[in-house]
Amino acid sequence: MHPLVKSHIIICFFFSKISEQFNYETHANRFASVVSSSCAFSLKNYPNEKRCKMYIIKMKCVYLSFTTLFLVFPILFFLCNTKKTIYEFGLASLLTANLILSFLFWTHPIENSFVHYYDGIFAKISYVIFSIYILFVKRISIKLRILSFAILLMASTTFYYSNYYSKMDWCSDIHFSWHFIFHFLCGVGCSIAFI
Repeated sequence: MHPLVKSHIIICFFFSKISEQFNYETHANRFASVVSSSCAFSLKNYPNEKRCKMYIIKMKCVYLSFTTLFLVFPILFFLCNTKKTIYEFGLASLLTANLILSFLFWTHPIENSFVHYYDGIFAKISYVIFSIYILFVKRISIKLRILSFAILLMASTTFYYSNYYSKMDWCSDIHFSWHFIFHFLCGVGCSIAFI
């Protein structure tokens, strides 16, 4: 977590404990609106501790919405590639849909929402199609193919642990850590499709 966010959380708790007059609701709403133009949740109906926890979750999810932008790098590889195939146009379109859905979801991370459902479906479809294309269709050296297989295997492992920890505690630090690594590996792995 960013040191500025930590210090802000500590200050929020400090002032809420010292003064009963501290209007935490206005403070939390103001800072949540700074992070995002509109909040996915209303903080008004929750006690101070719950509001602060939801604010922390919102801040962490902003980081994951930015790590989704790792998928921009494969799209840049696609745009710079002079020898594009019809398959690569399809893959780039699928990757763009993934990028948009994932960014929308992590900007407002509501578990089991419409966007969460379709983000998951598109991510799984993309994983399978990119794996098949890179490992069996794309003409690359055997060393690059082995590297691709290792990256795809690590990406599936990080996704498994991200999913495992999200079921135990939605938006926990360990869940975010695994999902951050997953976003990074997907960006690297998908880039190989457009080399």
